[in-house]
Amino acid sequence: MTKEKLIKKYDKYIQLLGEVGGALDVEDFIFLLNVKYSKEISEGTMKEFTYSKVVRKFRELNKVLQKEDNDFELLNVYRSTIEKEVGVPENIYIMCLTQKGWYYYDKSRRGEVKFESTGKDIMKMIRFKAFKRIVCKEHNENHQYAVEFILKYYNKKVNEIWLRNKKIVELEEILSNDKLIIKSFIFFRGDDEVEPCFNLEVLYIQDTIVYKHLCETIDGLLGVLERTYALYANDDTSIPDIELKIDCVSTNRINVSRFIKYRNKYQRVYSYYDFVHKNSLSKKNFRAFFGKTIKRTNYYTMNSKYELTKY
Repeated sequence: MTKEKLIKKYDKYIQLLGEVGGALDVEDFIFLLNVKYSKEISEGTMKEFTYSKVVRKFRELNKVLQKEDNDFELLNVYRSTIEKEVGVPENIYIMCLTQKGWYYYDKSRRGEVKFESTGKDIMKMIRFKAFKRIVCKEHNENHQYAVEFILKYYNKKVNEIWLRNKKIVELEEILSNDKLIIKSFIFFRGDDEVEPCFNLEVLYIQDTIVYKHLCETIDGLLGVLERTYALYANDDTSIPDIELKIDCVSTNRINVSRFIKYRNKYQRVYSYYDFVHKNSLSKKNFRAFFGKTIKRTNYYTMNSKYELTKY
């Protein structure tokens, strides 16, 4: 088989490996490919990925790679060395991008990734990235739409805010946090634009949650809501309901009570409303009101099957 035919045959595998970090085993491929191409599968334009189908691809590629005249250097296939609880190796196939594979994928010169590095840290990182980019595909699409909608329609093309330290930050920078996905957003009740109702539901996804970064993320979101509120609220408008709902996903549990103590001591930087309106005669006790807007924070861990467990 020619190199061009091999690239075409394994293109979906190459693209998926590039998205998630460079290496996956058979079970991960089956699950993630079915999620990634769920629309095509449901429409009947693509067949479902099954165990036999994926394993056959692995074996075929493995035979090609063993040939002396092989020049297909984009992928590598090897057997897992991870042992089961009884001490017997799992004996499952792993596929990864080589250095040339990375260059083919995105012109980078990254090295080959070993999926089962010491302590399984690489496996965790890859599966976590896969959850964010593949499993949360619909949320990611909605996030892009939400950011464009907020910037275009609800901030009057003035897409920046002054922080309390007198720095200027673009709203897009706040909303494009790589650990943040906006699941849904509401700015008015139903079709009634007279009655504002600011509501954001977000996913915060980080392998190991860092209290400071999570607080800064929440702070930035509150700043965006404050910015929007300041543009639309006036003396004739009742104070809208403002809600921020957060689902935090990580591979390791955090000490929730310790985080809450940290958050309560956190000094806000993105406090747009307080900075701009602190001398305003028409203050509406916004600071006290806004402190109640984090309506819900849920915490989840993710296992190797991409399943979430609330704690």
